[in-house]
Amino acid sequence: MFAMRNVHGVKSLRGPTKTPLLQLEDIEWETSLFNEKTGTTLTAKLKVPRLRKGAIPTKLPNAPSYLSTTATTRESPDVRRKRKIEAEIQAAIAKRNEDDMNYQRQNSFSNLDELESRLSFPDSYWNKYTMLQDTHPLTMLQSDDSGLTCLDKCVRVACALVNMCPSVVPFD
Repeated sequence: MFAMRNVHGVKSLRGPTKTPLLQLEDIEWETSLFNEKTGTTLTAKLKVPRLRKGAIPTKLPNAPSYLSTTATTRESPDVRRKRKIEAEIQAAIAKRNEDDMNYQRQNSFSNLDELESRLSFPDSYWNKYTMLQDTHPLTMLQSDDSGLTCLDKCVRVACALVNMCPSVVPFD
């Protein structure tokens, strides 16, 4: 591990640290100068090492944790896309469930009076009907004034005995 002491730009630490504050390549231990007249490079060791230009410590000693965090605050485009798709799917499922509940509420009935109120036929179409009580499922036939039944205007009410939820089945 690497403990920095007397590096310009960072306060000195007391004792070795368990995590390196900087990468070794971010610290300048020597400096160099190019002599144009002679074409040589002069290098000299620094008394006090210093940070390279643009180097930023990843861990700051005795500083709040929010200054030393390495986590990005911005989510990646793939994560954001997946999150938005998941939210849209959840919203669609919730809307489908709500629409299904509304449909069931509007189209279910528990007795014949509710059935008659839910039928949206004009009065002239379904003005007289006959219920055949002896048949299962319940069959309602339209009859004219002469007493003859017309099978093309018939509604059969099928009732599931398991859950006692009636449903209207048009009969042609």
